[in-house]
Amino acid sequence: MSSEKRLRATAEADAWCAFEASLPWLNRSRRTIVEIAAILQARLASGTLGVPGMHLYRVVLRQLGATPASASRVSMPTTPEEPDDLLD
Repeated sequence: MSSEKRLRATAEADAWCAFEASLPWLNRSRRTIVEIAAILQARLASGTLGVPGMHLYRVVLRQLGATPASASRVSMPTTPEEPDDLLD
């Protein structure tokens, strides 16, 4: 794996962890959209995300409940979810 790909993978993993920490209502059913958000966040941080990508990132954040307006509509699950062994 090239150093560029390794750095990108690290940035995406860091973004994933940041979303996981700051958006506790996310569960396994949101895995795909969180992955998209992590990729877009890594590209934004590296300066390679263009204007269309920024628009998509904004839409994805809204879908995750990660904006002030969308967070007010989020409800926390009442029962804890089983741990995801695939990510450990």
